[in-house]
Amino acid sequence: MPQIEDTPQPTSPLTNTLAIKLPDNVRTVLTKNTHNSTVETNFDTGPSLGAMPLVINNHPMVTIGKDAKPVKTPLATGCKFQSKGTEATEDPSLYRSVVGALQYLTITRPDLAFTVHKLCQYMHRPLQSHWKIVKRVLRYINGTRDHGLLFEKSNNLHIICYCDSDWAFDQDGMRSASGYCLFLGSNVISWMAKKQQVVSRSSTEAEYRSLAALVAET
Repeated sequence: MPQIEDTPQPTSPLTNTLAIKLPDNVRTVLTKNTHNSTVETNFDTGPSLGAMPLVINNHPMVTIGKDAKPVKTPLATGCKFQSKGTEATEDPSLYRSVVGALQYLTITRPDLAFTVHKLCQYMHRPLQSHWKIVKRVLRYINGTRDHGLLFEKSNNLHIICYCDSDWAFDQDGMRSASGYCLFLGSNVISWMAKKQQVVSRSSTEAEYRSLAALVAET
């Protein structure tokens, strides 16, 4: 299996109209190793991605997480994020570097979007409790290295949407979190996880705000 940096530039009638070029440093965003993976692009039928693991090589996150015991979820049940409660992490720059790298994984890993979104909100002053969650995320990634998005050619063009909310998830501002995913047939094409802009007075209101965000996306 050729490495990503060895992948030839795409050629098709589409390239005569649009300038399509793979970045030279794509390997720093994705991965050098595509073992047990298939990457195939056909500009007539669409892209097909077979469970391509996104692991940023030569990064501290790999060293920290590669030998850790895997877990089934990136975030423990009932876990709450707070800006107070524990001491600041010993190496804030490492926290920012690892969480910043994790943002690239959310490009093809919707299951990480919510947790990584929350971790990004504490870049200015990460705590030991936040770093503990980061290490759990790395343990989760260690057990799901072969997970990714699978795009299949399909004649089904029905739009299927799912949304949810977590009422008053933000313990500092008491704002809720919204999340949704949008499918075109069997292929997920859009997803989002973010904090709501205003405080919802009830869980029902939080759900409706999440639904409104989804409708706006569709």
